[in-house]
Amino acid sequence: HTPTTHMASRVLDLLKAKANPLRAVIVAKNHPKTLMCEVMKTKFVRTKYGGIEKTRTRLMVHDAKDEGRIGDEVLIKHSRPYSARKRHILHEIVRPFPPSAFLDAHPEYNITRAERKGKKNVAGDHVYKSIDTEQTTKATHKEPSPQQQQQQQQ
Repeated sequence: HTPTTHMASRVLDLLKAKANPLRAVIVAKNHPKTLMCEVMKTKFVRTKYGGIEKTRTRLMVHDAKDEGRIGDEVLIKHSRPYSARKRHILHEIVRPFPPSAFLDAHPEYNITRAERKGKKNVAGDHVYKSIDTEQTTKATHKEPSPQQQQQQQQ
């Protein structure tokens, strides 16, 4: 190989690698049209005992239609830079996360991170309040012991 043909073949290999979609899982969605995806890569380690090494890479992905949900398994492709760290685009949703269908059917359980931290408008919050009031009423209205009942009767 001459240096130019070797370099050309390496460039073609890089272009092919960028054209192949990566399988990833959406782990966060903090901004509109932006997903944080995690790609798992496995490689064989050539040591004395061998073995498999797994690495995780987190990539920012552009989602033009804003259709990805946390937990979905997706295919992402390398693309032009959309921002300083966002250089991939959502190609296809392979398998949606099963609880997403439940959350679509019951929007009252769909809460944001801020609501969870601040405990504002949290679904099921009324349950905690009712439990708290029952405990306080039990604590303040204790039943008298048998000795106290006898004293009250006398």
